[in-house]
Amino acid sequence: SGRRAALLAALGQELYWIDPQNRAVPVVEEAIGLARRVGDDRVLASALVQSIFLPFGPDSGEKRLRIADQLQELGRKLGDRETLMLGHAYRLTELLQMGEVPALDRELEAFAELAHELRMPHHQWHVSALRAMRALLDGDLEAAERFAEQARAAGERAEQPLAAQFYGIQLISLRRLQ
Repeated sequence: SGRRAALLAALGQELYWIDPQNRAVPVVEEAIGLARRVGDDRVLASALVQSIFLPFGPDSGEKRLRIADQLQELGRKLGDRETLMLGHAYRLTELLQMGEVPALDRELEAFAELAHELRMPHHQWHVSALRAMRALLDGDLEAAERFAEQARAAGERAEQPLAAQFYGIQLISLRRLQ
């Protein structure tokens, strides 16, 4: 049932954090399979979110991109913009790690557009932090500092504890490059 799939996904998340034997993988895979069989797309999206951190190894980036693509597809199908947003966020991470800058830039713009539509502070601060990261990659230190400061301020308004950490990391990187 959908409820069992949801519980398995939640169990998989907990196992991920506490289990060095990685028993989360088969539990989350079971949750995904069950959600697909019963046709519960919301539970499937939740299980896919749990699975995004599980792939390891040389092809793990490609696997995570496929998971993110599925999240985007489900987000569109369900009209669930938060799931769509997660798909964009996970794609951004993977594209950055792969060095796929043009694709990263397209994904960042899609993420920013959706964040603007949603008008949710916890997404808006993230856009500025991501733009600071991109400016750092391009060596545009002035823009990087401006975006990092915008992200810090927006993160404070959104009461996002990670915003201060992002700001600190970006400022250290910035000062080092200066």
